[in-house]
Amino acid sequence: MPHMPARCEGFAHAEIRGADHMNYSIRYLNERGVTERSEFLPFETDAAAGDHAQGDKDRHFIVEIWKGDSLLTRTFRDAPKN
Repeated sequence: MPHMPARCEGFAHAEIRGADHMNYSIRYLNERGVTERSEFLPFETDAAAGDHAQGDKDRHFIVEIWKGDSLLTRTFRDAPKN
């Protein structure tokens, strides 16, 4: 079983001054749990961050959405069928 981090180090959620946005870290991982790329973006809601992340879920095996050091969701793509 691949090592899956329990927290996202180095990212703290913070409000953007003058807006009702929170910062989210969206991580795209391969089937071994290794991060292939990540994004750090502001969104108004958890749902808006989820909608953005789902746009790339077909290209990545695992998609994680972090808010501060809390994992909000981890989505697994269906394994390819041979």
